[in-house]
Amino acid sequence: MKKLAWLVFLIFSLVLPVSCAQKEEPAPARKPVTEKQGKKEIGEAAETLLAYSEHKREDFQKQLAAQLEELRKKIAELEAKMEEAKPEIQARLKEKLQALEKQREEAQKRLAELQAAAGKAWEEMKAALDKALKELQAGSREAEKELE
Repeated sequence: MKKLAWLVFLIFSLVLPVSCAQKEEPAPARKPVTEKQGKKEIGEAAETLLAYSEHKREDFQKQLAAQLEELRKKIAELEAKMEEAKPEIQARLKEKLQALEKQREEAQKRLAELQAAAGKAWEEMKAALDKALKELQAGSREAEKELE
């Protein structure tokens, strides 16, 4: 029995590496590209990249505008609920909600600036707006918890 196991092992160890070896095929011959063709292809690639980048930028701006509008509604909703709360809670929440509204307005201004920005400035402003939006969302959740 041991001899049979060794024989099977030996056969597989000899056959398996040979059967798994990949055949290398020569790379297909490439046609030489002229300078004019190269410039054309690079120009097309740059246009495609620019269009893609602009599309992503527009998507981000639309998404951010929608989130800011959602936060505006949430703040208004919290202000309405605040009117029904106890006076001591109203005092605390009024300050928080005013601060949140101020932050939202500032983010709205940054969004307008972002729409006019280009290049590296756009990337930096995008990061700052992402951070501001997260802070606004956290503040909104915090104010909502106080009303519960």
